[in-house]
Amino acid sequence: MTELFGSRRIDEPLLFCLDYMERLSLAPEAVQDYGSGAGYWMLSITKGKVWAASAEGNRQLSKGDSMMLSPLDPLLLTADADGCEGYRLSYRFVKPSGADNRMTLPWEEYGKRSFRIKPFARLADELAELYRSLNGTTPLEQFKSQLLFQQMLYRMLDQYRSTNDEGTSLEAVSRSIAYLQTNYASDYTVTQLADQVNISVRQYTRLFKRITGKTPMDYLNDFRINRSKELLLQTDDQLSRISSRIGIKDVHYFNRRFKQTVGCSPKEYVRKRQIDSKIVTMHYTGEMLALGMRPIGTLDVTLEQLQEDATGIVSIGEAEYRTSDLLELKPDLIVASDFMSREQLTHLETLAPVIVVPWDTLPIERLKQIARVLGKQNEAQVWFDRYTRKKQAVQSWCKERLKPDETAAVIRLDEQKVWVHASRFFPLFYDAIGFRPSALMNLTTERNADNRRVEVPFDRLAEIEADRLYVVEGREKEFKRWLKGLIQTKQWNELSAVRNKQVYVIRQKGVSNNASSLEWQLDQVEQLLGDTSAVPRAGGFFAGNVDYVLRQGRVVEG
Repeated sequence: MTELFGSRRIDEPLLFCLDYMERLSLAPEAVQDYGSGAGYWMLSITKGKVWAASAEGNRQLSKGDSMMLSPLDPLLLTADADGCEGYRLSYRFVKPSGADNRMTLPWEEYGKRSFRIKPFARLADELAELYRSLNGTTPLEQFKSQLLFQQMLYRMLDQYRSTNDEGTSLEAVSRSIAYLQTNYASDYTVTQLADQVNISVRQYTRLFKRITGKTPMDYLNDFRINRSKELLLQTDDQLSRISSRIGIKDVHYFNRRFKQTVGCSPKEYVRKRQIDSKIVTMHYTGEMLALGMRPIGTLDVTLEQLQEDATGIVSIGEAEYRTSDLLELKPDLIVASDFMSREQLTHLETLAPVIVVPWDTLPIERLKQIARVLGKQNEAQVWFDRYTRKKQAVQSWCKERLKPDETAAVIRLDEQKVWVHASRFFPLFYDAIGFRPSALMNLTTERNADNRRVEVPFDRLAEIEADRLYVVEGREKEFKRWLKGLIQTKQWNELSAVRNKQVYVIRQKGVSNNASSLEWQLDQVEQLLGDTSAVPRAGGFFAGNVDYVLRQGRVVEG
């Protein structure tokens, strides 16, 4: 404000205009993608919970939580198991002429994050009243709606500013927790941890417990015990060595703490792991089934690639896990792959012990690693011996039917391009059947192990030349459109495999190179070398030729 001749003037007024308001109601686990908005957004949840993914990351909002977003920030909402309700508002910042272009809004200045307005019942009433007022059509009624919005927004911004100090401290404690997860083997006191983030011990402990549900020392000890479980299952180290590696110098205290936390001694834990363990795995369900075990939870993309009955295996998400499902299952162990991000693995480590098994490795080596963790080495050997006998029989059968040095390529479709995959991901084709990699594969995926696949645009399709082509039926809703576009290109129709009717569409089910699928695939070889005009068997690997798949639409997997 500037005083001028006894009066006062607002130099840089902060003005907003409400554009529209939406009453939000999402069914359980429903997804709503709002894309990027032209104006500022506000989201307030009045019932249930929802995951909100924006440019700032993914966060869970519960009843009473609100969130501000700036123009062009994308927003993707995923409702929790019980659904959610709330309001979404879009509004504009009206900048007066001559205002400083460097002027920032409160949530831009302090960082975009969720916050709570107290008492929330008052905010809920204000939101409901504002929503009802928008039924008005006269200029005066619309003016009233804008006043209600301005008044409500003022109170929100005022509280948002006042809660910033605690929000900064909360972020500092979150960083402290992330630090502990990486440096858990060192000695700490709560005072040291609080001093590192420059807040009081009392506030640090309170915020730490708000985030984790535990005191700092209880959290650290439980985290160490989970890491010791991983070492017990993956190494033959003495208990004294394991105790030292997790930051507990006294092995006797480690034994007591382990038994107090887990309910049995470390040695008993190792002996019992194959009897009554509740195991979740994102990508290795096929390996567990081959070992005679059944996980309690896995991803939908993994379930779709199984041939065995998946009864009793709970879905924990489509392509990525849902934290709420994992918390409900309360697994004793999570078997993950290095295909997952470091952030995902770190988060999983807060829920249960996590064993990470390399994904891009030979199937038998992967099975052996998982078998060792689960105490199923004998079962792994039995599976390997049985698989080897069946594979040798298939190799002999195929040798009489394939041309010398007959080539094949396995491809996946994308928008105006195909992906040709490395031979190591398809042991059935290149080991059991005995196909040779195509010329393109020999120059790319077979020469450098880092090249898991190579991209080929539609205008360079001549590069995928091979005696036989196997097209993987995609999960994407665009697959049929991509396939139509592919077969309409001139270069596609000039390929030897197309001219000789040696193009096969193969189902997602079974295309995985997990142990269970590999054994099942050996029974499918006759289909994969037979007449492409044959009608595919229900539940088989072969989905039909291109024309058959397009006529049938999406193939229902058996």
